[in-house]
Amino acid sequence: MVKDYLKRLRKMPPHFQFKFINIIDSIEKWNLDELDIKELSWKKWFFRCRVWKFRIIFYKNFDWEYIIEEIWSRWDIYK
Repeated sequence: MVKDYLKRLRKMPPHFQFKFINIIDSIEKWNLDELDIKELSWKKWFFRCRVWKFRIIFYKNFDWEYIIEEIWSRWDIYK
Protein backbone atom coordinates (compact mmCIF):
# COMPACT_ATOMS: atom_id res chain seq x y z
CA MET A 1 0.00 0.00 0.00
CA VAL A 2 1.42 3.35 -1.04
CA LYS A 3 0.91 6.09 1.50
CA ASP A 4 -1.09 9.13 0.45
CA TYR A 5 1.78 11.52 1.00
CA LEU A 6 3.91 9.57 -1.49
CA LYS A 7 1.23 9.98 -4.13
CA ARG A 8 1.16 13.71 -3.48
CA LEU A 9 4.95 13.85 -3.57
CA ARG A 10 5.07 12.18 -6.99
CA LYS A 11 2.86 14.90 -8.45
CA MET A 12 5.29 17.66 -7.43
CA PRO A 13 8.06 19.00 -9.66
CA PRO A 14 11.40 17.18 -9.30
CA HIS A 15 13.17 19.98 -7.41
CA PHE A 16 10.36 19.92 -4.80
CA GLN A 17 10.56 16.14 -4.58
CA PHE A 18 14.26 16.24 -3.81
CA LYS A 19 13.80 18.84 -1.08
CA PHE A 20 10.89 16.99 0.52
CA ILE A 21 12.70 13.66 0.45
CA ASN A 22 15.63 15.24 2.29
CA ILE A 23 13.33 16.79 4.88
CA ILE A 24 11.40 13.56 5.40
CA ASP A 25 14.68 11.72 5.82
CA SER A 26 15.77 14.27 8.44
CA ILE A 27 12.51 13.87 10.33
CA GLU A 28 12.74 10.09 10.37
CA LYS A 29 16.34 10.29 11.63
CA TRP A 30 15.41 12.75 14.43
CA ASN A 31 17.52 15.50 12.88
CA LEU A 32 15.03 18.27 13.65
CA ASP A 33 17.34 21.12 14.60
CA GLU A 34 17.26 23.09 11.35
CA LEU A 35 13.60 22.48 10.51
CA ASP A 36 10.65 24.71 11.25
CA ILE A 37 8.67 22.36 13.47
CA LYS A 38 5.77 23.08 15.77
CA GLU A 39 3.55 20.84 17.85
CA LEU A 40 -0.07 20.88 16.77
CA SER A 41 -2.41 22.09 19.47
CA TRP A 42 -5.41 20.13 18.27
CA LYS A 43 -3.74 16.70 18.30
CA LYS A 44 -1.36 15.39 20.90
CA TRP A 45 1.96 13.99 19.66
CA PHE A 46 1.39 15.44 16.20
CA PHE A 47 3.75 17.98 14.66
CA ARG A 48 3.99 20.02 11.52
CA CYS A 49 7.05 20.96 9.55
CA ARG A 50 6.72 24.06 7.42
CA VAL A 51 8.32 23.92 3.97
CA TRP A 52 7.46 26.85 1.72
CA LYS A 53 3.70 26.77 1.25
CA PHE A 54 3.46 23.12 2.31
CA ARG A 55 3.12 21.39 5.66
CA ILE A 56 4.44 17.95 6.50
CA ILE A 57 2.34 16.43 9.25
CA PHE A 58 3.97 13.73 11.34
CA TYR A 59 3.60 12.15 14.74
CA LYS A 60 5.66 10.41 17.37
CA ASN A 61 4.54 6.87 18.13
CA PHE A 62 5.04 4.92 21.35
CA ASP A 63 8.38 3.54 20.14
CA TRP A 64 9.66 7.13 19.84
CA GLU A 65 9.73 7.01 16.06
CA TYR A 66 8.53 9.83 13.86
CA ILE A 67 5.96 8.69 11.31
CA ILE A 68 5.03 10.88 8.33
CA GLU A 69 1.27 11.22 8.09
CA GLU A 70 0.61 13.63 5.22
CA ILE A 71 1.88 16.48 3.05
CA TRP A 72 -0.58 19.30 2.40
CA SER A 73 -0.57 22.84 1.14
CA ARG A 74 -1.01 25.31 3.95
CA TRP A 75 -4.43 26.38 2.65
CA ASP A 76 -5.83 22.84 2.71
CA ILE A 77 -4.45 21.40 5.91
CA TYR A 78 -6.18 23.57 8.51
CA LYS A 79 -9.69 23.44 7.06
